[in-house]
Amino acid sequence: MTGRKVYKKNKAKIFNMKKVLILLLILLGACGGSSEETSVEDTTTTTVQDTTTTTIPPVPTIGFDIIENYNLKLVDELCLGSESIDTVTESCLKQYREDLEWLTRYNDQIQEYVNELNQYFEQYPEQLTEEYSSYLSFVKNEYSAVFTDYEIVSDKYIERFGGTPNLTSILFTESNLISWCPADFAFQTNESFKTGTITFKNQLNEYISMTIDQNVTKTLNVTGGLFQIENIAAENYLGEKFVLDGSDFNTQFTVQNFAPMITTIGFETISSNYVLKVGFKSGAAKVKKVWAYFERKSIDNGWQTALSTDQNALPIYQGTMLYDDYAIISLGSDIPKGEEPIKLRWLRVSFDMNNTNGTEFQEYEDTADIVTLKNCSNDKNNFQGISGRDSDFQINNSAFQQFLNVELIVND
Repeated sequence: MTGRKVYKKNKAKIFNMKKVLILLLILLGACGGSSEETSVEDTTTTTVQDTTTTTIPPVPTIGFDIIENYNLKLVDELCLGSESIDTVTESCLKQYREDLEWLTRYNDQIQEYVNELNQYFEQYPEQLTEEYSSYLSFVKNEYSAVFTDYEIVSDKYIERFGGTPNLTSILFTESNLISWCPADFAFQTNESFKTGTITFKNQLNEYISMTIDQNVTKTLNVTGGLFQIENIAAENYLGEKFVLDGSDFNTQFTVQNFAPMITTIGFETISSNYVLKVGFKSGAAKVKKVWAYFERKSIDNGWQTALSTDQNALPIYQGTMLYDDYAIISLGSDIPKGEEPIKLRWLRVSFDMNNTNGTEFQEYEDTADIVTLKNCSNDKNNFQGISGRDSDFQINNSAFQQFLNVELIVND
């Protein structure tokens, strides 16, 4: 019993080992494969198609339209009309020059823009339209001509309106020239004369100055007398200033004085008498009286008196006399002595013996003035009294300065 059991166990063990061997052989065949089997190389090529679209950049631009600006200045607003630059007015020629100069200022930007356009159309010639062709043609022709025109117009402007401005004539009606009244003058100049002033001077150092223009009305704030050219200042359209030679003009005129015109004042000594001599020009009527007031300001030697040429007035001293164009007022020979000077305070040269209508110089309490008569009409009796403050009296009048400064010292 025991021996049969052992056999059966050995027999089962051998059977199991055969199964393991068969399985190993099958696995070896599956993993190793046949030694004659050929390997296959993968030679497939993959192609990628480029489907990207080429984008053309936009045409370069500029921030202004030069054609529009050109037409505005040289077509729409052009002032020349049918005139040439040889005859057109100064204001028009100046405007034309300025408009051309204004257009030239765009040159740098335009040239830069044209270069950009040319580079662009070389790369993209199919983008060159008729509009851009016309633009390039305009810049090459019309716009380029602006620079030549500017040079021509500038030269013409300098030729016509530069150089020395000349005054060619002075016109006035001498019979209408009356002191303190308006008067009409007319001037003619060459075309380079832009503006200027002319000054006339009389023997009393009074001046008449006025702007030179075609027609000028000037109030003659002077006492009268013969006036000659003192100075002519002029400026051309280039802003250049000149002083012209007035000797080229034989121009002088007399301003008629309605009221007496005082011309000279001074103290003299005649035959041991102290006298005041007053020169004058009568005016619309004959001078009938000259009156003067004298004063010495002093604490201990003060002195004052009023004297005239009226032979019936007192006091009257030997030598006092009224002549056609001057007067002598004698102060006598017994004036009290003193260190302080005797000065004039009032001086009147009158048409009447009442000493009311005439010309008066005043200097009292630091106030200096002239009182005189004004008549701008043909009516001899239609006059009015005026003062220097009302009439812009020229205090530099030499006779008035003599009145202010003349003095007599009596201390011998």
